[in-house]
This record gives sequence, C-alpha cells and structure tokens, in this order.
Amino acid sequence: MRLYIIILVSLLPLLIEFFLIPPKIIYASEIIQGQKHFFNGDYRKAIESFKKAIENKPNKPMAHFFLGQAYFQAKDFKKAKESFLKTLDLKPDYDNARLNLARCCYELREFQCAYEHFQYIKKNKPEELESSDIVMMDELDNLAVETSGGTDLAVATTSRTDTAAPKIIITSPLLTRGIYVTKKEKTAQIRGVVVDESAVEWVKVNGIGVPFDDEGLFSFKVTLQRGDNRITVEALDEFSNQAKLLFVLRRDGEQLGSNTAGKHEQQTGIIPSQEFNRYAVIIGISKYKDRRIPPLQFAAADAQGVYSTLIDPNYGRFKKKNVKLLVDNEATTVSIKKAIGTWLKRKAKKNDSVIIYFAGHGAPEYDKTYWVTHNADITDLYSTSLSNLEISDMLNRVKAKSVVSFLDSCYSAATVNRGWNVRDILVKDPFQEFKGKGRVTITSSDGKEQSLELTQFSHGVFTYYLINAMRGKADQNIDGYVLLDEIWDYVKDKVTNTALEYGISQTPMIDGKFSSGIFMSFNPSKTSKN
Repeated sequence: MRLYIIILVSLLPLLIEFFLIPPKIIYASEIIQGQKHFFNGDYRKAIESFKKAIENKPNKPMAHFFLGQAYFQAKDFKKAKESFLKTLDLKPDYDNARLNLARCCYELREFQCAYEHFQYIKKNKPEELESSDIVMMDELDNLAVETSGGTDLAVATTSRTDTAAPKIIITSPLLTRGIYVTKKEKTAQIRGVVVDESAVEWVKVNGIGVPFDDEGLFSFKVTLQRGDNRITVEALDEFSNQAKLLFVLRRDGEQLGSNTAGKHEQQTGIIPSQEFNRYAVIIGISKYKDRRIPPLQFAAADAQGVYSTLIDPNYGRFKKKNVKLLVDNEATTVSIKKAIGTWLKRKAKKNDSVIIYFAGHGAPEYDKTYWVTHNADITDLYSTSLSNLEISDMLNRVKAKSVVSFLDSCYSAATVNRGWNVRDILVKDPFQEFKGKGRVTITSSDGKEQSLELTQFSHGVFTYYLINAMRGKADQNIDGYVLLDEIWDYVKDKVTNTALEYGISQTPMIDGKFSSGIFMSFNPSKTSKN
C-alpha cells in the first residue's frame, strides 16, 4: 500500500498538468517561449518549444509555421519545407507560409517548386515580397529562358499574359480630390468605367455587384445619409487582378473652395493652405527612471520615426517649429503638460489641426488609466503620471478644429510583469476620456489585447505601419494625398494580420466621428511640392 502511495505522489505533478491544465494553455505558453528563443537567436530551443506546442495542438497552422521559421533560420531547409507544407495543408490561404516555402525550395535548388510558389505570391500578395525574393525570382526567370527544350519553367514563364490591375474611372459625379458635395439630394447616381486589357469579371460598389457592359461601363444609385458617405468601387479581371477606388459623397456639406483641411465636420480633404497651421506633440518612452518599470525596445524609436515623417518635406511637410518631440528623459509629467496643455493651447488656432502621438507603457490605478511618464512612480501613478482624464482636459484647452491622437500603448494592472515584447494589456476603454467634437483617436489594440514589438521592424508593429501609411503606402486612390480614413484602413489590416502571424491577437481601434477626408500627409510619388 505504501508503495502505491509513493508512486501516486511521484506522478501527481504530471496528473495535475494533464487533467487540470488545458492543452490550449500549454500551447500558448510554448508558443510564447518559442518566440522568445527565436528572437534571441536560440533556434534549437525555439524548435523544441514549437514542437511541444504542436504536441498539444497538432492542428494549429500557426505552430507549424513558427516551427518552419525556426528550422529555416537554423539552415535546416528540408525540415522547414516540411513544416510550411503542413501549414498550408491546414490553412491553404496562409500566404506567408507559401512565401517561406518558396524560399525553402530555392535553397534546396528545387526550382520548379520555388517558381510556382513565388508566382502565386507575386499575383496575390506582391507587397510581401522582399528585395532578396525579387533577386531569386529574377534568377528563376533567367533560368527558364536559358533552359532549352521547353521545360516546365519555360512554359510557366509565358503562361500569364496580364498582371496589371484594372483602372476604375468615375465619370459622374465629378470628384474633386476624392470629395463630391451635394446640397439637397438624398440619392446620387454613380457612373463610371472599368478599363482593362483582359475581360472584367465583376464590378462592386460598397460590396454589392453592379451590372456593366462589354466596354466596362457601369451605373449604380446610392442613398446618401447626412454628412459624409464613403463609397468603395472594386473591380476584378479574369486573371484575378483587383482594383479598388475609394471616395466620399457629402450631403449638406460646405463647398470645396473653403481651404479647411483636416476638419472633422466638413471633411473637405483639401491639402493645407497658409490660412492655418498644423501642430504635433510626439512622445516616446523606452526607458523609465523607476527601475521596476521594464524598458520597451522601440517606443523612443517609434516617436522619432513619426517625428521624422511629419517634418519630412516629402511626406508630412510640417514646419519643424510646429512639432514638439519628447523622448525618454524629456518625456516627464511636467514637460508633457507644458507641451499639450500650454504650448498647444497658445499656438493652435480655431482652424488649425493637431496630431498627438504617444508610445510607451500604460497602466491602470484604481478606476483610472494613465500614460506612464519617464519619471513615474509605478506605485503612485496618481501623483506622478498623467491620467487619460488629465490628457483629455488638456486637449479640451486646445482650440484646434481637429485633433487626431495615435496611441501605441495599452494598459495593464501588471505593468511590471510585462511580456517580453508587448506593451501590456488594456483593461479599460482607451477612448472614454478622449471623446468629443472634432476628436479622433486611433489605438494600437482593443481593450483586451497586447501591442506587439518586432525586432525585424525596429518598431512597434502599429507604428511601423503607421509610418509606412503616412509615407504614401495608404494612398488607396493614388491621388497623392493620404487621408486619415486611408491610414486607418491600411494600418488596421496590416497590424491585425502581422500580429496573427506571431500568435498574438491585436486589433487597432478607432473612435471619433467624421474621420473621412482628414488630410494627413503626401504620397510623393504622385504629388509635387506645393
């Protein structure tokens, strides 16, 4: 009997783990550990962790994808290929796995396999291709041309004849920089044409298919609500090339000649004129005076990147004197109050526009949430840091017509126990104190998620895509002007998809009415300096 008791006691930890700890908890723990090892360059330990995760959840494509990444970095291309194939077996539309599979095939000199998968990515996700991928694809193309006798590669090279997206042209109503004004009408007739060298498969307006003739002409009536009505026109050709055009129809709006960009009420979308100014306060805190607050990798770099983009003559074109940059030990409670509550209050006039950017830790204390400033005491945020309510009060002192806030931060009761590469967990509505007339706030995640930092980006994921958006990537209608709603569409999709690739759920949030038409920056490839 005593022997049985000894055996039972020795097996007790395993029995507890098996019966009491759900496999999904073990899976998540091993995924996080594997990512830590991966980004620390310890690929052997990363492989071990990802294998354990797969043992607990064998049908999770994400775990197989991570395992493939670790094998690839360890130069075991054969096993990496097997992992990416398993990922695609579980999730055929996992484009990142397909791209990595193409790279594995290339390293294994399996050129036909590499060519086919690279071509798939080129067709469906060309923005995911890196410069090294382009080099490999060029080599594969050259190999196909040089190979005699009509090989598979040679056939594949000539099989596709159209890689260009259709061109959508709106002929009525007349659009002015993406905006059309109507005073009384409750409906609008949209007419246009889709131009493409191949056959057009479908045309959609706001997600609804509309009829079109052999020449690509289409017509569709929409009902207009008061204010701005966002219209999206999409088209697809027979080779699956897709185009998308976004514009706004406004009912009961002001005339476009008012030169009042960045206004939430009128949504003109006009570029800034000399009749008003734009101001910004940019804050990034990676290092904290209180050593109990763990440092962040890239918050300071995030702020610097946003600042550089705003003052760049190609992108933001802000006057340098109109932008305050506070990084690390400069970002104290007092200095932030002076920048937002005093400097902005004095400078920004009625028709001006303002951008607020904050990257750093956030944390709750009792019933309030706080920006954790450089000199904050983590045990006494009330008297040493800035609550959202204080920040809202400061913003209310600013007379600017529009204030757009970007917050790459979230809030956690356990800030000091922060995960290795996230900016904590939000426990309260980040918009609660930021709501109001002429105010739009975009945060890096929703109320129960994390904000991811990635070494390969040298930025937080949210800010990395925000900077890219402001530098022209978000210019959906290719008119040379990047509007806030275009930034929102671009950042939301990019952040969500990238975070999922690393096993984290992160969904940016937006709050504030009339975000459409607010001018933010220039796309230099489509505009000249003016």
